[in-house]
Amino acid sequence: MAKELSTKAVQFLSRPIHGVIATYDTVNRLHQVPVNAVLDSTDGSKLFVLSRASSKKVRNITQNPFASFCVFVGQSYVSLAGAAKIESDPKFVSSVEVLYLVKYSKAVRPNPERVVIVIDPINVIEHRLDL
Repeated sequence: MAKELSTKAVQFLSRPIHGVIATYDTVNRLHQVPVNAVLDSTDGSKLFVLSRASSKKVRNITQNPFASFCVFVGQSYVSLAGAAKIESDPKFVSSVEVLYLVKYSKAVRPNPERVVIVIDPINVIEHRLDL
């Protein structure tokens, strides 16, 4: 069951800051990389990360559909984890690219191999978001 993000968590995740996504391969080896991410613009319940279809994180999610994401500034952070899936529909990818443009004030480079990692959080940890 999806976990709803608090208003403070949504505000924190809406800031143009970078985070780290973690995925696991088929033998549960951890893979972590820095990424940019955006929230679902309809209700903020899902996290979207753009990636290449051939990336290790996408391959890992295809084999083991779970991911976590953490973003922090100083002592404040939001960490979420949950079911992950890969969306490759070109219209959906384009809509997420627009969300990236709005959040980061910079268009993403064209990439025909681009897909979207969708994380549906089941666990959310928030720490010191009132700083």
